[in-house]
Amino acid sequence: MKNVLIPDEFGFQTTTRFQGFLLSAVHLSRLGEEWVLWTSEEFEFITPSDSVSTGSSIMPQKKNPDPMELVCGKSARVIGDLVTLLTLSKGLPHAYNRDLQEDKEPVFDSVKTILGMLEVSAEFALNITFNRDRIQKALPAGHLDATTLADYLVNKVKTCYSLALWWYLIVLMLYITVQVQI
Repeated sequence: MKNVLIPDEFGFQTTTRFQGFLLSAVHLSRLGEEWVLWTSEEFEFITPSDSVSTGSSIMPQKKNPDPMELVCGKSARVIGDLVTLLTLSKGLPHAYNRDLQEDKEPVFDSVKTILGMLEVSAEFALNITFNRDRIQKALPAGHLDATTLADYLVNKVKTCYSLALWWYLIVLMLYITVQVQI
């Protein structure tokens, strides 16, 4: 659990290698969630091949991105392993490391789980087709302005980037609500 430096939005922060490893699992989960969303009928930005999707008994033509749904779920296991390690080390007095004999199992489990997540994600990525027409039609909707507005809020209002994106989402939801009512 040696400390290493990883970049963040303000420079560098100190973290442990295991925390960095955990972030990999969380980012893979986020990627999986986006790909699941992008395969939905509402978006249809990507279409997975038959080798990385399953049908449905009710709708056999539907291609469910099951591997990426599993990747999303596996991140919870890695987060649980981190909680196990934190709980294990929280009460250790100095120079007493006998309790650390229990740290191997969650570390090895996390390594095995994340390697599996990487393998599944890579296989899925190699077996999808991007629906360029559908993506092109979605671009004029204006949602790309989120980063422009967030940059403005960060630079002019001096707020943090994540808070600026939340403000954008709130404004967007209000706009959508007004449009639906009209």
